[in-house]
Amino acid sequence: ERFAQATQLRAAALIELGDPRGPAELAAYCRLADRLGHPHARWNAVTRRATLALATGDAAAAEALIVEGLALGRQIGEPDAIEPRLEAGCLSE
Repeated sequence: ERFAQATQLRAAALIELGDPRGPAELAAYCRLADRLGHPHARWNAVTRRATLALATGDAAAAEALIVEGLALGRQIGEPDAIEPRLEAGCLSE
């Protein structure tokens, strides 16, 4: 679990720095999260992928991942699983 968390933190740092290795590191974290099988790790992976999709302008993927993350977060009782206050269609603009 700590290795997965370290991988997620490294991915976040690389992405924030604009390092092209960031998305691959995030993908590695998502694979680890899936293998761990913990609902919170899965939620964390989905929400990080949604953030990356937003940052890279992939509105369709971001919207789908936001919906998935919100549903999973509510299912597991994640207090940070809140619906974003976005105007309808703003991700597509």
